[in-house]
Amino acid sequence: AVGRFVAPTVRRTTGGSGGCRVDWRLNNNNTLFTRANFGRQTEENPEARYDVLTGAGGELDARDLSAGAALVTVLSPTMANEFRFGLRRSSREWTGASLPTSYFVAEGAGIGASPTLPGDFTRTSVDFAETFQLAFGSSAEHRMKVGLQYSNGHWEQDYLYGQNGIFSFGGLDGFGQGRGAFFVAEAPQTKSKSSMEEVGLFGQLIYRVSPRFSVLGAVRYDRQKYPRQGSQPIKPNGGLAILKGNLA
Repeated sequence: AVGRFVAPTVRRTTGGSGGCRVDWRLNNNNTLFTRANFGRQTEENPEARYDVLTGAGGELDARDLSAGAALVTVLSPTMANEFRFGLRRSSREWTGASLPTSYFVAEGAGIGASPTLPGDFTRTSVDFAETFQLAFGSSAEHRMKVGLQYSNGHWEQDYLYGQNGIFSFGGLDGFGQGRGAFFVAEAPQTKSKSSMEEVGLFGQLIYRVSPRFSVLGAVRYDRQKYPRQGSQPIKPNGGLAILKGNLA
C-alpha cells in the first residue's frame, strides 16, 4: 500500500472541450448572437500544492461551462443598442488517497494524501450588459459609447484543511515504533456559500479631429459588494491615434 507513494509519480491528464455558435438575423434591424463553450478535465495524482508529498492516489475533476447571448438592434443609421447575457459555471472536485497524511521530519519526506484534500469548489456567475452607441458629426465620423454591466456570482465550497488527519513522525524509526503526533481538524459544518455583486458604468468617446488624427477618451466606474459594499475609484483612460501614409 505504501509502495506507490515512494515510487516515481506518473500524472495522467485526460480532457476535452468544445463549443458552438449560432447567429440569427431576426429582421433588418435586429440580430441575435448565441454561443456556448464547455470543457472537462480529469487528472490522476495531481499536485494540490508544493509539498514533499507526491500527490499519488489523488484525483481532480474539473468542469467549466460558459454560455451567452447578445441582441444587437440598429435604431437608426447612427444609433445602435447591444444587450448581452451570460452564464458561467466552474467546478473543481479534489479527492485524496485513502492513506492518511504522514510526515517524516528528519528525512524531509512524507507519504499519503495531501492534508489539503479533499475539497469541492463551485463558482457560478450571471452577467448582464447594456451598451448604447452613437455616431455623430457632419459625416458621422465621431463615436460615443455608454453602457452598464452587472454581474452576480456565487461561490460554494465543501472544505476543511486536515479533516482526514495528519500524522507527524520524527523519522522513519519513530514511524516503525509508532511514536509521533496526530492532528485532525473538526468543524460542525464544512460547507459554506458566499456571493459577490459587481456593477460597472462606462463611457467612451472617439473624436476624429482630421482624417489622420483621432482622440480617444474613456471613463469607467466599478462597484463591488463582497461581502460588504465597497467602491473602486473612477478609472479614466485616454489616447490618440495618428494615421500615416495614404488613405484609401
